[in-house]
Amino acid sequence: MRDTPQAPQWDMLPGALDTAMLAFTRRPGVLRCNTYVLCTPHHALVVDPGADPAQTRTVAAMVSGLLRDAPRQATLCLTHCHLDHCASMDVLHGALPEATVLCHSEGAEALRRADPDLTLAGLTALRVPALPDVLPLFQGPGPAGVPRAMDTPGGGLRSLSIPIGPRDALQVYHTPGHSPDSVCYRVGGALFAGDLPFAAGPGLVRLPGWNGAQLAASLEKILWLLEHCNVSTVLPGHGRALERGEARRVMADILADLRGRGAIDTPPPGGALPGALLASCAALLTEAALPAPAKADPEAALPAALPGPEAMPGLHRRAARLAAALDRTLDAAAPGTGGTDPAAHAVRRARRRLGDLLCALHGFRFADHAGPAEANQTVAGLLAELSASGRFAEVALSFAHAASAPVARMDAEALADLVETALEAYKDAGAREARVTVRTEGPCVVVALCAAPGGPELPETLAAYLRLSMDAYGGAFEAAPGRCTFAMPRAGEDR
Repeated sequence: MRDTPQAPQWDMLPGALDTAMLAFTRRPGVLRCNTYVLCTPHHALVVDPGADPAQTRTVAAMVSGLLRDAPRQATLCLTHCHLDHCASMDVLHGALPEATVLCHSEGAEALRRADPDLTLAGLTALRVPALPDVLPLFQGPGPAGVPRAMDTPGGGLRSLSIPIGPRDALQVYHTPGHSPDSVCYRVGGALFAGDLPFAAGPGLVRLPGWNGAQLAASLEKILWLLEHCNVSTVLPGHGRALERGEARRVMADILADLRGRGAIDTPPPGGALPGALLASCAALLTEAALPAPAKADPEAALPAALPGPEAMPGLHRRAARLAAALDRTLDAAAPGTGGTDPAAHAVRRARRRLGDLLCALHGFRFADHAGPAEANQTVAGLLAELSASGRFAEVALSFAHAASAPVARMDAEALADLVETALEAYKDAGAREARVTVRTEGPCVVVALCAAPGGPELPETLAAYLRLSMDAYGGAFEAAPGRCTFAMPRAGEDR
């Protein structure tokens, strides 16, 4: 289970006349982002180069091919200057030296200064790229055009219009809040929203530049835009695309949360989920018995318990460094050491949980951007992997699938990991058989585990971790002696 981009394919953008898109989408996380390549007869655009050099080299090769096919202007468009969206920009610009870079003027200045706070270099442990020449947006009249204020609630939405094809234009909207330089891009009915759909709060580490009042105003304006400008799809910086109805619900929920806070710029107290994720990461790393480099870095070692809020930035940096070390370990793994290798399997699970931990520390809401996951396929794949590994040789595993092939709004990797965690606990408690059932119950998809009615109970600390994790993904977990259930909203169901 590795955070790799889904295989991209070209599609015409909804509502556009001349623009096709190739999307590299990632599971929700704060060290990698989605990258979108747009192609028109006269332009090739990349929205958010990201922080994965391997992916960026693939993007560079594709854009170079487009430029060879026909004379086109290459443009690199940043939604904001956080390094998970642009750390590999110099790799892309090195392959496309004639490309124009679009970035809000404040973000361009933060990158030029290598500002450790506004770029999040101090929290993500990512390198600030060398900045090429930038076309600053919203810096008064200039080559990008003259900003105008659209008549929207909460004050005018500042916008720019940049022609990119015979019949299409790139609309740019200034949407501060997640960061002061955040912008959204729109082509036809597709809105590239960066991290706007995630930025529910300041995070436990109080992200530099986060502004709750500005974020609330930006969300209100974008909700108006969804209603009045024929936007049909919202393409976020992380996770899957959202159709208009779901995007409206997600952003309206974030706006309601912001308005419900007594002081919307105050970080919430440290919650239980980060602590539970941290403890579970430590257990997996112990199980993996990692060799260098992951355990050789003393700064990467995580404490056994979550420290107080004053220590959060240091924890965040150590977690990010450890995630990067695990990535290097996985990249260096010999081919074929996939799910059948227990140590590599534990490393992948720990890496995914570290990603969730960083999301929680940032204050990101990742439940709405996960999935969809076909429950039968996810559970069947997990059980086949467990059987092949030999770790459950003493346990008779059986599976009853749902006839309807239900699709849940859930991260498939997270679901498999949580089910595996419960099965491991039952095995360790002495269970010698376990049946997994997938079924639907009204608007929910349910995965039920039965080790033995009245049999071993899950440790309360583990049950609390499973409950908190399911809640973070918009689902629910319940446990009774010898059995437990994971319930998730069905894809397409509004809450």
